[in-house]
Amino acid sequence: MGKRAISALVVVAIVVAAAPPLFGIAYEQQIRSQVAGAPVNPYLSFELAEYERGLYSSQGVLRLALSDEYIEQMRSMFETRNPASTPTAEQQAMIDKLLDVMSAELRFDIDVQHGPVNAADGVHLGLASVHAEVDSTAGTLAGIQQQLDVPYLFRADAQVDFDGSFDFQAAIPPLAKRDPDYSFEFSGLEYNGHFDRADTSVQATGETGLFLLETAGAEIAVEDIGAVIDARLLSSYLWLGKTSLDIREVRVGNSGATAGPTFGMLGLGMDADVAMNETADKLTMAFEYRMAGITGLPESDVADLNVGMRLRNIDRGAIEDYVQLAQQFGLASADAMEKFIPKLQAIGIRILRASPGFDLSPVRFTLNGEPFTASVGIDFDGAAVPADIDIVTLDSAPGLLLGALSATGQIESSDSLTRTLAINILRGQIAQSVPPDAQITAADIDAAASQQAAMMIDGMIQQGLIQRKNGQLNMDFSYADGQLFVNNVPIPFGQP
Repeated sequence: MGKRAISALVVVAIVVAAAPPLFGIAYEQQIRSQVAGAPVNPYLSFELAEYERGLYSSQGVLRLALSDEYIEQMRSMFETRNPASTPTAEQQAMIDKLLDVMSAELRFDIDVQHGPVNAADGVHLGLASVHAEVDSTAGTLAGIQQQLDVPYLFRADAQVDFDGSFDFQAAIPPLAKRDPDYSFEFSGLEYNGHFDRADTSVQATGETGLFLLETAGAEIAVEDIGAVIDARLLSSYLWLGKTSLDIREVRVGNSGATAGPTFGMLGLGMDADVAMNETADKLTMAFEYRMAGITGLPESDVADLNVGMRLRNIDRGAIEDYVQLAQQFGLASADAMEKFIPKLQAIGIRILRASPGFDLSPVRFTLNGEPFTASVGIDFDGAAVPADIDIVTLDSAPGLLLGALSATGQIESSDSLTRTLAINILRGQIAQSVPPDAQITAADIDAAASQQAAMMIDGMIQQGLIQRKNGQLNMDFSYADGQLFVNNVPIPFGQP
């Protein structure tokens, strides 16, 4: 080997040997900066309580706890929840125990392996590799971990890139507990993702297979939960992006000797999407909820439920101020809460001036195979709000609000489902109006409800308020300039 090659190897060896301490310094600066600059949360307090940097690795402790203000608020809530009654000694002991548990801090032991090369779990080139685990060696958590007989309660790993971005993996182990009064089973949780430091965005997925709780006579089970997030932290009070949650089944029923029908919800899902316009001053917030079906309902088969909602042209600054105010409001005393009302009212005026819109679309389901769909779109003209008005004056001037509103919508349902829904509503109204000593049977109420429903629906068809289209009953409506139309039939306010 030539002298130049040997010299180059020596230089490389020196650089490799010297790099980890330098990377250790860089990562310590980064983690301290991230903890100090974390989004404000008045309900939580956290700090890097300890950090000991070595040449090739470092160790630290991250402390996480509910804030003292929040604990005191909870204590006050328990003390004043019913001034007329004093808790029994047993109740007070339970309250004190709950507050003690809430007051306990979580300590995460952190182990940092300095870069640029780390091979603890596969070869990784970057600033550092980090392992964090909940410290359960003492206190309440030690007893919990011992009872559950698990190697850890929570742990997370991260591979930190040179720019401070990182991939992460988090896990809760499978848990199970058998007790004479109850038992539960949890299949564990895994969450994996990536955080991009440059644009403060996170992409992550998580899943768990089963949560099961059984008592002497009841069972609750949640199976196959999956969550996805693809979002960006825009400020301490606002996230942009998409999140979703899917649950294959939720099941509630009786168990043991009292076993009986089980109520279940299948194919549950939720999607959320928060987006911002090009001028970065308006938000669109869309939400969709869905359910494939419901089991265990007597004589009813509900399926294909879908509800979509969208808020449009929402003032970004007003929303950020609202979130901040809501956090402060949650920790305020009863005497201080009055100070928040004017601020909340001012935020409401700002939202209205931005000309917001609301869409409820679609609302869709089938009942015993019969379809129902509906949609509504509402717009508010912010220009109609006077410059010097407050929310109290606006609330007392319904004409101003109604004049600024416009809306369109549609309801479509099968003839059979329309009559079934009308009968169910009328049946309840009739049953509530019947005197307790009246000699009226359930069959009499059903007959009266069926007769009234038929008269009401047939009458609306004759008036043109309900139309038959493609074998379905249809109702289109619109509202603008103080005038309501149903299937192009004007409906003056104040008339039934």
